This record gives sequence, structure tokens and C-alpha cells, in this order.
Amino acid sequence: MKNIIAISIFLALSFAVNACYSNVQFPEALEKELLALPDKEAYDFFAKAVARQKNQLPKKVNSYISWTDITIEDKQISNIYIVDEEKLNIPLSAALAELKGSGKTNVLSRVKSNPMITIMVKRGYKMAYQYFDKNKKLLHQFFITQDDLM
Repeated sequence: MKNIIAISIFLALSFAVNACYSNVQFPEALEKELLALPDKEAYDFFAKAVARQKNQLPKKVNSYISWTDITIEDKQISNIYIVDEEKLNIPLSAALAELKGSGKTNVLSRVKSNPMITIMVKRGYKMAYQYFDKNKKLLHQFFITQDDLM
């Protein structure tokens, strides 16, 4: 494919951009080509992008949440976060209530502004966002799916 190198480079940049929560221009021709790729080739591209992003972790999201891992399995990309209760200046229950109330909305706006992630979701990939305490107890999770983009 003529744009395979461009797609690969853009894939890496898109994950980096997503980590910074910025908008990025995505050439329409590359979007169409990536949407048209066979499933196996698309999965390979996404897996490489996930691997590159994984090498840049952990990243602080705020004073008490760190993005520590990203994985891809089948058609789910899981983003793993650790909540450090010791660094909270409010009770954990209040922080979780805020996360449960606005977390998905905030993430969804960033997903919609990132063309690469949007393409993944349009291809049927589910984006999982999972928040754990330091003992790996699941505190909260939500998913972004095709239905969320409508």
C-alpha cells in the first residue's frame, strides 16, 4: 500500500498526541485507507501503536492519578490507571464520585478529537479505561464504543 509508511508514522504520533490531549489533523486519504485495511493489518497497526505508547508510560494524569499501562487484546484497548489515595486532598469516595460523574464525558471529548482513536472505535474496537488502587483493586471503569461516537 502506497501510504503504509505514512499511516504507521501517523499511528505513533496519534497515540502521543492523545496522551497530550491535543487535536491533530488527519489526512482524509489516510483515514479512508486505514478504515479499508483488512482486520488483521489494522490490528497489527494498532498493536504497534499500543506498544509504542506503552514504552512512554507511566504518565501523570494529575496529582493522584497515573496512566501506568495500555494493552490490546482482540478488539479491546485497555488503559490502566493507578489512583494514589495518599496524594488525594479529598476523600477517595469524593474523587471516585467525580470520576464516575464526569470521567467518561471528559475522555470521550478527547477521543472524539483524536482521529486515530476515533478510527479504532469506528472499526469496532472498545476503549476500556480502568482505575485501580495501589493494591490493584478495581475502583472504577468505563468503556468507549461505537455507540458513544454517535
